[in-house]
Amino acid sequence: MALTKDQLVADIAEAIDAPNTTARKALEQLGQIVADQLENGVEITLPGIGKLKVAERPARTGRNP
Repeated sequence: MALTKDQLVADIAEAIDAPNTTARKALEQLGQIVADQLENGVEITLPGIGKLKVAERPARTGRNP
């Protein structure tokens, strides 16, 4: 079972003792900051989670089943 955005927001809100709307805004802002930085070619390290970076990969050869 995957963690949904609503569940993540609820967990964040509980952890920081804030309303869900505040936690949702913080999560959405974090996502936007990460996306903007990755678009600019910046590597991002999220402690305890991992490192995010954009990697160029060659195209895969398609296959018809």
